[in-house]
Amino acid sequence: MRYNYKFAKIKEDGGLEYAPLPLVINGENVWTNIEAEYNALGFYEIKRTEMPEKEGYYYTDYWELSENKIVQRWEEHENPVPVPTEEEQYAEAARILLGEAE
Repeated sequence: MRYNYKFAKIKEDGGLEYAPLPLVINGENVWTNIEAEYNALGFYEIKRTEMPEKEGYYYTDYWELSENKIVQRWEEHENPVPVPTEEEQYAEAARILLGEAE
């Protein structure tokens, strides 16, 4: 099956279901890019946005229906504090025992 990646529906799991190509309207195959035809079948134009960048944070995207468009939004998450590996912990303990730690 082919898809029109310009139009989609938001699925229950938050992902996108892209519009099929061709559309089937009244039992007929219709090849079109007319937005109203897609809207009538519950598919809306997709608007992708640029992912923000901020030191110490990462982002996950999600989709939201806004003004007859499916808009990509971004949720900000703070980067987790890195956990030292066992090897790094042993090395730090050795530096402390040898008096080399700061």
